[in-house]
Amino acid sequence: MYQDISQLIHDISSLAKKSKDLELKEKVFNLINLVIDLKCENEDLREKLKLLECSLKKVEEDTNFVQKMKIDPKGDKFWLEGEVVPYCLKCWDSDHKKIHMQLWEDVGIWLCPENH
Repeated sequence: MYQDISQLIHDISSLAKKSKDLELKEKVFNLINLVIDLKCENEDLREKLKLLECSLKKVEEDTNFVQKMKIDPKGDKFWLEGEVVPYCLKCWDSDHKKIHMQLWEDVGIWLCPENH
């Protein structure tokens, strides 16, 4: 699309250069500047769209993850279906980190390696 517009502007610009009409040359110059501004704005919008799509994907992943969570009645850990090692609920709540807890077999409790 930009290539078509660019070619059209190039053709119009070439015709305007041959013309002695200063107003026409000024209008073509203004048109070229507007198209350049639109192209820059479009690139900015594409970048913002990419960021929003990444954010949406992250939210969807987190939502799917949360729906699979089985929170322990004590409120310090949670399990995912089919897994035998729980995750630290504090790490998830504060930073959305998925940190597996470690079993201290000698005392029989699960502890988070980051928040003991």
